[in-house]
Amino acid sequence: MKKMKLNSGVILMMLLMMLFLIPAKATEKIERIIVDKKFHVVKNASLSVEHKFGQIRCKNWDESSISVKVTVSVETASDEKAQKIIDKIDIKLSGNQNGVTVESDFSDKIFNNNKNNISIDIDIMMPESVRLDLENQFGTTYIENVSGPSNINIEYGSIEIKALKNELNSLEIGFGEAKINYLHKGEVEVSYSSLSIGESLNLSIESSYSSFSIDKVEILEIENEGGGVDVGMVSEIELSSSFSDFNIDNLQQQVSAETDYGSLKILNISNDFSEVEVNNTFGSVKLEFDKDASFNIEADMEFCDLNYSGGEFSFSKKIIESNEKYYKGSVGSNPEKSNVQIESSFGSIFIGL
Repeated sequence: MKKMKLNSGVILMMLLMMLFLIPAKATEKIERIIVDKKFHVVKNASLSVEHKFGQIRCKNWDESSISVKVTVSVETASDEKAQKIIDKIDIKLSGNQNGVTVESDFSDKIFNNNKNNISIDIDIMMPESVRLDLENQFGTTYIENVSGPSNINIEYGSIEIKALKNELNSLEIGFGEAKINYLHKGEVEVSYSSLSIGESLNLSIESSYSSFSIDKVEILEIENEGGGVDVGMVSEIELSSSFSDFNIDNLQQQVSAETDYGSLKILNISNDFSEVEVNNTFGSVKLEFDKDASFNIEADMEFCDLNYSGGEFSFSKKIIESNEKYYKGSVGSNPEKSNVQIESSFGSIFIGL
């Protein structure tokens, strides 16, 4: 009788087919509400939340109270195993009429290097008038309206905010993503993240290696390194930008800019503007003025050129040397109310009308 010979490829295929035929151990999603409590509070009560590895949802209601509900979801093979994990999760909750505090207290080891699919979510109903102090890591956050002061810190996660209406707002965003519809006034620090804001009255921004955009702002002070910045409409802006592309669609009143190793573009400067001041090193600057704009201009250039087109440029003083150029004059028929001051080294300047 002849012996059958099986090559190694056939044997490997048979083994793989056997593995696929072995039924996988079923898992199910098990949810438990571990906290559900309400506190009656006075107006302008404080709300402090510190959390990680889960969602925080802060929504408004008309009641003079703050409610906190914490839900834990676990995907495991058995209810018994899920309960063992849930028992290791502690949420410290305390409160009185003056304020409520919520704090997560558990070891990161319960996640078993992400092998345990666990979600710890906090749902909060609150009056708009709360004074909010919130911190979340490795999770998502949603905040509706807050009219009291706020202090918000987000790391390795995302946040969406409808409106922060107070004049005292402080936000820190690190390695995350933030979207804010309205921020009345505040100080924002963003690093290695993306931040978009719809509208603001007065903002101070410190941005590093991030993308930042805002549609409309009255007064903006920004220090930026790396990444990119896009501003829709601004009345007054003071900016310091390096290794970055900085774009402004519409400037209404004034700008003071220090730029190096990057670009600055202002696509439309109103004919009612008062001051444009630019100090540039190793970068490119493009300034587009309204066609009816009039202004005095002084430009001191070193190892670079001043390029201009359109409008009626009239220079009372113009010095052109091999490495240095100096311009002083005016544009338009009524330049007394507006001034343009430029200093640039190793970076070209373009002015257009």
